[in-house]
Amino acid sequence: MKFQILKNREIVKKLKDINKLIKKARKILITGHINTDGDNIASQLALSKYLEEINKDFNIVWSEKVSDNFYYFNDVNKIKTIDEIKDYSNYDLIIIVDSGDFKRIGEIRERIKDKFIINIDHHKGNTNFGNFNLVINKATSIGEILYYFFIVNNIKISNEIAFYLYFSIVSDTGFFRFDAVHPDIHIIASELLKKGVNNYHVNFLIHQSKTMSFIKYLGTILNRISFALDEKVCYSYLLKEDFDENKSLETDSLVEYLGMVKTVSVYFLIKEKEKNVFNVSIRSKFDVDVSKLAFQFGGGGHTRAAGFRVENISLDNLIEKILENLEKVI
Repeated sequence: MKFQILKNREIVKKLKDINKLIKKARKILITGHINTDGDNIASQLALSKYLEEINKDFNIVWSEKVSDNFYYFNDVNKIKTIDEIKDYSNYDLIIIVDSGDFKRIGEIRERIKDKFIINIDHHKGNTNFGNFNLVINKATSIGEILYYFFIVNNIKISNEIAFYLYFSIVSDTGFFRFDAVHPDIHIIASELLKKGVNNYHVNFLIHQSKTMSFIKYLGTILNRISFALDEKVCYSYLLKEDFDENKSLETDSLVEYLGMVKTVSVYFLIKEKEKNVFNVSIRSKFDVDVSKLAFQFGGGGHTRAAGFRVENISLDNLIEKILENLEKVI
């Protein structure tokens, strides 16, 4: 079957070229964006299974600890933090996934900035920061792009790889609820299920394996919930003191609970893990392109799901600036 994205000859060539670069490399480092999500971590683990199969020397290295939300992955112990790697001189190929710009990978960028970088992404506004860039905006996820990578290069997709690809895809599509979903992604999901992926198990891991800290955070943001612009905007926040117990917990998915009210068009969650340093996750239910708003604050993303990071601003001023921008488009 010919998938729509693979009708683009340039994409097919790049997918083949990436495999050539992988096979040529002596030692590979894989990383992705900070404040990880399911697509980011699962796609890296899928790629790592392939590198194991071809006996490549590699490490997955992050700027932060793995969130407690993802400790159910069998291969999570492969992921190292930057301080666990003492010598970066031997890495001759860096693969960065799911990051719209180089800053998004965190502190590790200082250790790898002079290396040859492959940038694999699907976000609008990607800055093409790599020496080799594969950015497919129409792809739902990195998992989808890696599926094409395996197909184009005639690489067998094992049950383990299929699991991580499926996890990646359903994470970034909200189990096929989001706007980026297209007909081919259902075919891909079907093929992965045929490999033995258990859909119930994946759903259980994503939706029914939360930590107690996650539930406490959910209670906190719901207790602080606010509405603006005739209840078309909903927002909440978590402060530094809220994170003192567990800074590594994945909290991006909490924002989805703010979009349940019928009247709400745009909703956002502000997280202050460091004093006066705020990460903002913003979502749109209808026709507001939140990636444009995120771009104004130095971030990016998709039409209905975006994010950005700002520093040296108070919480009240940040909320005021976001609402001022939203008032122009709602």
